Amino acid sequence: MTKDHGGVRDIQFMQAKKTTIADCDAHLRQGISGDLGFEVWGQTKDSLKIYRAVVEQGKDYGIRQMGGPSKVVHHVEAAFATPTLDFIPAIHGSRRN
Repeated sequence: MTKDHGGVRDIQFMQAKKTTIADCDAHLRQGISGDLGFEVWGQTKDSLKIYRAVVEQGKDYGIRQMGGPSKVVHHVEAAFATPTLDFIPAIHGSRRN
């Protein structure tokens, strides 16, 4: 599925690494979900091809598609609060009449 670019163990928190997935250029990034995993960044035109390849290859490893709601929970658990969802920024309370 991917070309060998030296593995993923050396990707540090909030860092990215170039790779190829399903013959498409992409970046793997350790994100802020608070969970062990990666964000995949690439061209919009390649998104469905990359998505399908990851889901298919991930079956053997127990990959789970959690969806958007899990992102919210993981961010809170990892202490990465989301503005307007977990708190209201002060700018919203500074209206002058």
